[in-house]
Amino acid sequence: MTDDSQQPIATPTNVAALTSIATLTFDTADWPPEERFDAWCRHNSASTFTQVEQGAFSARGRIWLLDGIVVSEHWVDPFRGHRDRALARDAAMDHLMLILPYDGTTRVRGRGMNVLCRPGDVAILDYRRPLATENSRQHGVAISIRRTLLEERCGPIDLHGRLPRSPEVRLLLDHVRGLVFHLPSIRQTNVATVTRILRDVIAMAMPDAAGSAPDGSGSAPDGADHPDLRGRIVAHIAGCPPGRLSVPSLLREVGATRPTVYRLFRADGGLIAYDRKRRLAMVHRALCTGDRRSATEIGAAFGFGDPANLSRLFRARYGYTMTQLRRGLALLAPAGPASDDVALTYRQAVASLSRN
Repeated sequence: MTDDSQQPIATPTNVAALTSIATLTFDTADWPPEERFDAWCRHNSASTFTQVEQGAFSARGRIWLLDGIVVSEHWVDPFRGHRDRALARDAAMDHLMLILPYDGTTRVRGRGMNVLCRPGDVAILDYRRPLATENSRQHGVAISIRRTLLEERCGPIDLHGRLPRSPEVRLLLDHVRGLVFHLPSIRQTNVATVTRILRDVIAMAMPDAAGSAPDGSGSAPDGADHPDLRGRIVAHIAGCPPGRLSVPSLLREVGATRPTVYRLFRADGGLIAYDRKRRLAMVHRALCTGDRRSATEIGAAFGFGDPANLSRLFRARYGYTMTQLRRGLALLAPAGPASDDVALTYRQAVASLSRN
């Protein structure tokens, strides 16, 4: 016999602490053979694709939405991708994507560039530029990241193609392998920490040509000469209950002045704006991953006590309302397998990376 009085009470706080980061999955096997390639293509609206081999196309994968980063692991048949100048302009995307093949290859062609990315390599693709890719049958990982999120650690990035092999790139590969293994069981409350660590490991793998220099000189943005301080501030914010950030308490804990902190977060619009964007991303991710609470309840959980203000902020940030986001997801549900929901969610999550 158990003593029920000793059992933990399921409060919203401890339930959230036990919730794992949502894993979105897709598999073209959910579709009729003649529709499988088109179903896979719907995950990406910024390029056009061509199937290399005849017959039913096979692709499956897992997707995780972090804060300013989208991680996907994929197993996919050979294909070609192409984005010309007009499509690059019309898509209006400026995020970065890292390609990490575990097996198989990706050839990337662009203006003055023709590189082959093999297992052990990492390619970085700049979505502002036209490009063409040719992919063999492949298992690998793709990491889409908001440009400003990465640049706040390593300065302006002007890279497009394969990164030089280095110990830092090998560390990135090892970190990503471990990350995708553990992501399905990592608690949702640790998303900010997981995001920060992954971003920092990616930044460390960037060559000096990206704008960072070992001595801190070069084209690093304001605040890049205080990376440890910014990291401590970001960690402090991540540890605060959503919407409960106290600037005086933060300044006391990190031992910094308001002008110094403002310079560190000037590119984000300031410290409060940084925290607000972070919490809006949490609301967006909750909606994308099927949280059935009302928008008001979700907003309150992430520190937005005024529903009308949340609505204004959300639309200004993402270009559509929370209702439109949910309606867009719901519209596809009757049209086919759940893979369609995942395709729309993935497209919207990646598109949001280009809205600073």
